Order: sequence, then structure tokens, then C-alpha cells
Amino acid sequence: MATVAMRDNKSTRAIELANVLSVAAIAAVWAATCAWSPTTAMWAMSLTMYGIWKLRTLEKALPGENWNPKRVAGYLLLWPGTERQRFLDAGSDVERPNAQESITAILFLVAGAGLWYAARRFASTDPRLAGALGLAALVCVFHFGLFHLASIAWRSFGVDAPPIMNQPWRASSLADFWGRRWNDAFHAPVHRRLFRPASRQWTPAWATMSVFIFSGLVHELVISVPARGGFGLPTLYFLFQGGGLLLGRGKILAACQSRSERCQRLWAWFVVVAPVPLLFHPLFLERVIAPMLSL
Repeated sequence: MATVAMRDNKSTRAIELANVLSVAAIAAVWAATCAWSPTTAMWAMSLTMYGIWKLRTLEKALPGENWNPKRVAGYLLLWPGTERQRFLDAGSDVERPNAQESITAILFLVAGAGLWYAARRFASTDPRLAGALGLAALVCVFHFGLFHLASIAWRSFGVDAPPIMNQPWRASSLADFWGRRWNDAFHAPVHRRLFRPASRQWTPAWATMSVFIFSGLVHELVISVPARGGFGLPTLYFLFQGGGLLLGRGKILAACQSRSERCQRLWAWFVVVAPVPLLFHPLFLERVIAPMLSL
């Protein structure tokens, strides 16, 4: 028992140290962004936070887990997902990719290239429109294109690497959109490490809002900090998402939605799309995304 307690204490201290180092690294990058261009600052902050996020997924590995070093390297360097247990478990059942997935991913790459070309055409005349088109191009190329092709490649080799994006356009409700279909690389660890502990301490409503507040703060670091303006708008966007989710569970709206799947879908897309200018505000589009078009 004493040995187990000592091991638990060491593990707790290691996690606490990792927390301190993570915050220190983010703070250091934040301080350095003052001397960098907004675009460079955005990429530096994004990659720093993602790298910390990815490494932290390995911190609670079980002593008996015997991972292949090559697969660990692949997980860290060649896979954007954060479900390390599924990826590293050689005994997982894997859903093999189909031809339609590859075609869809390639079509998104083509669409992203077209949007990037269109964005460059507006770069000198309308930076906001150019930034919006450029951002849409990046999402198409990376999240729906390259990341999905990476999932296809890994699953073809028998590695359980489900797509980061799970056809969000097919979301049946706002909860389905955020809980199952949009950016699982962010949702899965936040649900496990924030929502579950919070739900044991608070009501489900407060636990839900804590996740959206955290999401807002993370996006402030990668959107408003590099843009050097628009502070609070990304957080307001995610507060709107949390409020929309809770309102959708209210008696009146829930009764309306229970009678019509179309009503649920319309409510979901209204809540997600209508306040998007709060998340990707004009300063971010003009100062961070638009300059990338001239590279």
C-alpha cells in the first residue's frame, strides 16, 4: 500500500509540474508574440498549445502498457488526433476506409485550393473577405482534406485513427455537432479531463458551460492575442454555443424540436453559424489570415 501511495504521489507531483511548465511555455510564447508579426504569432501560439496538448495525452500511461516506439512517434508527429489509447493499442478493431472517403477528402482539397485562389484575388481590395475565404480554404485543406487522408492512411495499415471531422454537416442537433462531429482532437480530451470532473462537482449545466468557457479562452490565445484585438469576442461566441445548447434543452424549444428533426437542425446551424463573426472577428481576418495570402 505504501508503495502504491508513493507512486501516486510521484504521479501527482509530475502532473502538477507538467501543468506549471505548460502554463509557463504558453506565457513565454505570449510574451514573445509582441515582437512577431500577427501571422507568425498565431502559428507559434497554435503549435505550442497543440504540442503541449498532444504530449499531455501521454502523461497518464499505465505502467503495463507496452507501446511500439514507432507507433508512438507516428502518433506524435504524423497524426493530429489526441485519442492516444485508440491509436497506440495494437489490438483495436479498426473501421477500414472506403473509396468515398478518399474522394470526399480530395474534393475538399480541390475546394480549398479554389478558395485560396479566390482569396488572393481579393487580398489587396477587401482584406476581410480575403481573410474569410483564406480561412475557409485552410479548414478545407487541413481539417477536411489532409487530416482525413491521414486517417485513411493510418486505418489502411490497421491503426485505429478515426477522422478528426465526422461529417459535421450531418449533425442532427447542436449537441451532436459539438459532441460527436466537430474536431474530435479537441473535444475528446476536453470531455474527458474537464467535463467529466466538472460534472461530478457541479450541475450538468455548469459543467457544460465550463467546457465552452475553456474553449473560448483557448481560442482567445490563438485568435485575439495574435491579432492584438477583438478580445472577448471568441469567448462570447462559445458562451453563445453553450447558451444555445442549454436553451435547446428547455421545455418550449425541446418540445418543438422533438416534433421535427428539421427544427433541431435549423436551430443547430443558426447557433453555430450566425455568430461566427464573433469567433473569427475582422481584426483576425485582416491582420492574421489576409497577410498569409501574399506568401
